[in-house]
Amino acid sequence: MKEHLSRENETKLEKQLVQYAKLASAGRAVLRAAHELINPLTLILGYADFIQNRPGLDSETREDLQKIKDAARRAIRIVDNLLEFGKAKRQEKRLTDINKALRRTLELVDYQLKADNIRVITELDEEIPCTVADGYQLQQTFLHIINNAHYAMKEAHGRGTLTVRSKLLEGEGLDSALIRIEFIDDGPGIPQEIMPKLFEPFFTTKEEGLGLGLSVCKEIVEHHGGRIWAEDAPRGGAKFVIEIPLRELEWP
Repeated sequence: MKEHLSRENETKLEKQLVQYAKLASAGRAVLRAAHELINPLTLILGYADFIQNRPGLDSETREDLQKIKDAARRAIRIVDNLLEFGKAKRQEKRLTDINKALRRTLELVDYQLKADNIRVITELDEEIPCTVADGYQLQQTFLHIINNAHYAMKEAHGRGTLTVRSKLLEGEGLDSALIRIEFIDDGPGIPQEIMPKLFEPFFTTKEEGLGLGLSVCKEIVEHHGGRIWAEDAPRGGAKFVIEIPLRELEWP
């Protein structure tokens, strides 16, 4: 019986690894497409700007051209974010604006969140100074948590509200100050019996997936000298909290 279950687990893992390889290949294709999109988007922006500056143009046409320019700029920002997010970086430590990293991550999923009736509330502490961190790895972590919240709210009631907060927890000196990031959703919440298993490798409640997402998030946060945990949100739903130390110089 144990051997049978073991073989079933192996087969499931093999299928998940194949799926992961397919997703990785699709991700590379998306990045290639993003590279190709930059030039036409820049061209659209340039021509719209050129036409808008022509003398004698009526105000209605100028407004329409401004909408084209705004849409092109937004598309370019999204493509830039995809390219930045997809760079193969390892432990690149540099001064990082945590709020900017949060905003860039939200921009990546903005369209899909709106399409699925997910409202986003941002409460970001603008007094947080830059900290030495791997911005790419932190964006990975933010994106995974946001996607989990998105999935939970959509599956539960086809809509929802996601609150993203950041705040500075000041200590006695620079080395004791912390940056706290919170993601609060109004989904179904996390059953108490699985709460202790959330960050274990290969643990998942979904039919598909390797169950490595949150364990990787935990590893990334701990690499930054911080900690991550989940708890019940005050009004139902789930709350994920990340705390990382504010650092002026590179950590060992």
